[in-house]
Amino acid sequence: MKIAASSVVELIYELMVDGNLVDHTTKESPLDFIYGTGSLLRKFEEQIAGLEPGDKFAFTLAPEDGYG
Repeated sequence: MKIAASSVVELIYELMVDGNLVDHTTKESPLDFIYGTGSLLRKFEEQIAGLEPGDKFAFTLAPEDGYG
């Protein structure tokens, strides 16, 4: 099932800032959320739209697309 509006999404990620790991999740403790409810950054959701279980992805967000 592809990620789309109202999908329950569970993912594992690593957040790197200037080459340093600043946050991450694990298989035992993934990030889970309902896609499209505005609980995550809009640009983050745009990047994962249409992905399917098992897909790997990587992207960069500009500071203005993040929390500053």
